[in-house]
Amino acid sequence: MPELRWTLLIIGVLFVVILAWWERRRRIRHRVRHLTLVVSPGRFVSDDGSWGGDGASGNSRVNS
Repeated sequence: MPELRWTLLIIGVLFVVILAWWERRRRIRHRVRHLTLVVSPGRFVSDDGSWGGDGASGNSRVNS
C-alpha cells in the first residue's frame, strides 16, 4: 500500500505542475496576441490564423 500512496502523490504533483505550466503558457500567448493587436490595430487575424491586410479586403473584424 505505501507504493500506491507514493505513486498517487507523484501523479498528483505532476498533474498540478503540468496544469500550472499550461495555464501560464496560455496567459502569455493571450497577452502577446493582445499586445500585437494593440500595437498594430489596423491588422487583423483571420479565422485560419494567418495575418490579414489593413482591413481593405472587406473583413475588418478583429478576433480576440
